Amino acid sequence: MVPPTPDAFGLNRRQYEVQARQTEQLLEQTRLAQNEHARAAALEERGRIARDLHDVLAHSLGALSVQLEVAELCWTIAVTRPVRWNASAVRDDSPFKG
Repeated sequence: MVPPTPDAFGLNRRQYEVQARQTEQLLEQTRLAQNEHARAAALEERGRIARDLHDVLAHSLGALSVQLEVAELCWTIAVTRPVRWNASAVRDDSPFKG
C-alpha cells in the first residue's frame, strides 16, 4: 500500500470545499424556488378570491336591478291607478270603516 502524499490531502480538501460550495448553492436555489412557489400560490389564491367576490357582487347587483325595475313598475301603477275603496267590503269592526 502506498502512503498518501500531502498533495492527495490537498486535493481531497479542495474537492470537499467545491462540493460544500455546490451544496450551499443548491440549498439557496431550493429556498428561492420554495419562496417563489409560495408567492405564486398566494397570488393564485388572491385571484380566486377576487373572482368569487366579483361573482357575488355581479349577482347581487343583478338582483338589485330587477328589484328596482319591479319597484318602479309598482310605483307607476300606484300613481296612475289610484286605489278605490269598496265600502261594502270593509267589515263593521274594521278601523277603516268611517
